[in-house]
Amino acid sequence: LAIMELSAAHGLGDTSWMLADAMRGYYYQRRYLRDWAEATEIGLRMARQRGDNSAIAAMLASRALSACAIGDFRRSTELNTEALGHASEDDWTEGVAMITSNLGMTCFNLGQLEQARDAYAKALTTNRAIGNCRGEAVQLANLAGVHHAMGEAVEALRRYGDALAIYSAAGAFEGVA
Repeated sequence: LAIMELSAAHGLGDTSWMLADAMRGYYYQRRYLRDWAEATEIGLRMARQRGDNSAIAAMLASRALSACAIGDFRRSTELNTEALGHASEDDWTEGVAMITSNLGMTCFNLGQLEQARDAYAKALTTNRAIGNCRGEAVQLANLAGVHHAMGEAVEALRRYGDALAIYSAAGAFEGVA
């Protein structure tokens, strides 16, 4: 956090939001919510100052994930929706795929299974369009989870099988386990 604040104070705002974005996974896994909120606040402030829509989208998506992590799914939806607008405006396709997937996760947690399925399907299509095989596998596994929750076991197994094939071909053993 100190490096992010110093970077912001010395005109290196890009460094601030990039560090905040790089720390997202760590904060999510460790649930350091206060630090996460501070990091995204600094990053969002710098991204807005620069008018960088992709950076704004990344910071809003990070805040949305933080809200999801504490079970505030309504806030997560609001933040992801705002983030999606910024990512789309900047033609940041990878961001659109990630944020759409996160919207799917939020819908799933709210029990909105059809909306979750639709969001994951859209993220799957986007990941396929940009050649992101790992993103494709993640979305197939997400769709499998939705189909399972909807009682559609055959479709769930098909989607899990498709995801497993991609993970195996990519040597991504974390997806195979």
